[in-house]
Amino acid sequence: MSRNKAEVAQFVIDAWNAHDAEKAFSLFTDDASDDDTTQPAKHSGPDCQKYWADLFVAFPDVSFELSNIISSDDYAVIECTFNGTQKSAFPAWAGDVVSGKRFEVRGAFVLRFRGDEVYEITEYYNLGAIEKQLLG
Repeated sequence: MSRNKAEVAQFVIDAWNAHDAEKAFSLFTDDASDDDTTQPAKHSGPDCQKYWADLFVAFPDVSFELSNIISSDDYAVIECTFNGTQKSAFPAWAGDVVSGKRFEVRGAFVLRFRGDEVYEITEYYNLGAIEKQLLG
């Protein structure tokens, strides 16, 4: 039985909001990649899950407010607003600085599927806006 792609996207958002990277990536292929378009290189395989786990540590109150899910047979797009308060370093966003400040931005995450599993997630959001809020 084929999984509904919108339901998979909702499952991922729910897992992110529970700060459970392992659960979020349980529906991803072993060789999945995470293309955060604000970063110089993709994360792949287990590094995808670690990247998100590190985010949840650095921003322990991070949350994703879902605006919309658009899906087809082989992709789903999550539109949301996400925010959080920095409590420890997250080098991808603020280097080694720990500001203790809060950020909020809108973003979109594209999940691409191979069969019933996600093989790639592409992240689109305004890193400059996050850094301005955290470091400004």
